[in-house]
Amino acid sequence: MGTAWQSYNNEQEASLLNSYGVNAGGTQKIVYQTPPDVQWKKGASNLSRDGGFTRIYIPHNEDIANWSQSLYEIYFPKSGTLGTVKQLLVASQQAAASMCKKIDWKVLQEKPGYAVYQSNGYDCAGEGNKFVVGKIIQGSDGLYELQYFAMTRLAPNYIKQGIASVSAARLEAK
Repeated sequence: MGTAWQSYNNEQEASLLNSYGVNAGGTQKIVYQTPPDVQWKKGASNLSRDGGFTRIYIPHNEDIANWSQSLYEIYFPKSGTLGTVKQLLVASQQAAASMCKKIDWKVLQEKPGYAVYQSNGYDCAGEGNKFVVGKIIQGSDGLYELQYFAMTRLAPNYIKQGIASVSAARLEAK
């Protein structure tokens, strides 16, 4: 995607994406229930000229440089190289493997149009151990992904809540 992480408010982000083209930012949105017991805020955004984006949400009392859990919303437009759920699933596994000395990776669900995966990473690039669950959904205009990250020092109930939130995610028209 782009190179610089920024903190855009919603209006700034919409304006910038609009300047990139008609359907920049996608024609759909990923809908999900955030894990309960946590108030979330947008920590950072990364927007790309092809209209793709990554948004990171973190607990409201934490800093983007030091978080215990996070939610990532990601959009890959059709124009990109990751055109199918399977291609993005493979790319996500490769990215996890490149960041951690060891990973336990498994696909929890794979159906036409979406996949849910889980990764436990050990000794990950200065972040210690981390847990990730993600859902990749094929949209009409590209791929959408929701990821929940947790440092494994978190209580297991947070991880269960993250799995439930991601697994139930779906797409809706904007």
